[in-house]
Amino acid sequence: MERDGKETRSQPGPEQSSNCSYSNRSFSEERAEWVKSIREHWFHESEEVWSRYRQFVFTFLGALTFFVIVFISSLVGGSLQSQIPLFATTLIYSGGLIISLPMFFGALLAWREKKTNPIRLYLSGVALPAFVMSIAFFPYRLGGTFL
Repeated sequence: MERDGKETRSQPGPEQSSNCSYSNRSFSEERAEWVKSIREHWFHESEEVWSRYRQFVFTFLGALTFFVIVFISSLVGGSLQSQIPLFATTLIYSGGLIISLPMFFGALLAWREKKTNPIRLYLSGVALPAFVMSIAFFPYRLGGTFL
């Protein structure tokens, strides 16, 4: 439409209807850029060297998550009335293990100062105990024998 020598639009175009300054990209291109930015932010090495204490905190939390999940999943099953006393009794006897094993794995993984990030430390805190436990309990999955 023209009015008084000026061109006007009756409907705003895609550039005018949105406040975003994105070009016309497909969904897969947008998703790829989003995943790339997350990967670069969370999984690349940091510029500074992390202290042992800072590394220990994240690896301890990862290992603690693993052992708490193992502890709770070992108690799942049966009626709730019978599980509550069993949970309390088992927590009293194995509470030291639930704290000391994550401390051991956290200290083992934070042995030396290195450039890293929190996600890698947390996942390594979960993965190392899971790997060790799967190797330690492998014979029990086969009925108590290796063959």
